[in-house]
Amino acid sequence: MNSAEKPYEKQIKKDIRRTFTDQKFFESEENIEKLNELLIVFSLHNLDIGYCQGMNYLAGFLLMQTNGNVHQSFWVLDCIMKEYDQKWLFVRGLPHLNMLLWSLEHLVDMYLPNLADFIRMENIPTSLYATVGSCVV
Repeated sequence: MNSAEKPYEKQIKKDIRRTFTDQKFFESEENIEKLNELLIVFSLHNLDIGYCQGMNYLAGFLLMQTNGNVHQSFWVLDCIMKEYDQKWLFVRGLPHLNMLLWSLEHLVDMYLPNLADFIRMENIPTSLYATVGSCVV
């Protein structure tokens, strides 16, 4: 397959080097290549989704959990996106993710007004504290 047939290859190559750099699993070139393979195959199998930054962390996490099994990781990722309808977090423009961030900001305003005031005063973007929370998952 040539590069024209793998439209996300360049972005994936950039992102995989930034994925879980603190994890021993990704010190191995073999495992980095598995992540590359997983993301390219997923993007080609799911043309409506393709590839979006952030998928590398989900795919990398799945690879670690399956001890590097690309086949299992692919099907779990595919199921998460389709059966659990999480593909909307990754489609071009990130409309669903932006809606979730807006919702989180308003929930913090409603239920944690002191925290909301502090966040505004410090100019902390919602995406920053939402990301830290999602890393716990």
